[in-house]
Amino acid sequence: MKFWEKVKKTEGCWEWRAATFGNGYGHFAVGNQDNLAHRFSWRLKNGEIPDGLLVCHECDNRLCVNPKHLWLGTQKDNLRDMDRKGRRVNVNLRGERHGGSKLTEKQVLQMRSKFSSGGITLNELGAQFGVTGVMAGKIVRRRAWTHLS
Repeated sequence: MKFWEKVKKTEGCWEWRAATFGNGYGHFAVGNQDNLAHRFSWRLKNGEIPDGLLVCHECDNRLCVNPKHLWLGTQKDNLRDMDRKGRRVNVNLRGERHGGSKLTEKQVLQMRSKFSSGGITLNELGAQFGVTGVMAGKIVRRRAWTHLS
């Protein structure tokens, strides 16, 4: 089957090596049907997934499709698992307090001021601050860093 041709099997995780969705999960299409690769793997090995259940990763690797690393659970079960492993992001960690932040609040305010003064494209602005033009656009339009005025 073409599905397994797109998987790199190791002793541990079996990593999906083809298309992914924007959220980092593997993507596998059958005809016009889009599938999450780990859910497709579950169905191949274990059959249909009951309504209301998720296919969760024991290994926390979004690209893993190893059926031995997958388990069924509710959204509540999955959140409990994330909490137990310390993986759930605290929604109160916004802006520069968030570990993934590339910018400081001061830089965001500078970006907004610079853009409103004119004479600079979003791509140029992003390059100056080490982010993409798309992210610069989200910042200046207040769709990112929304907690800043």
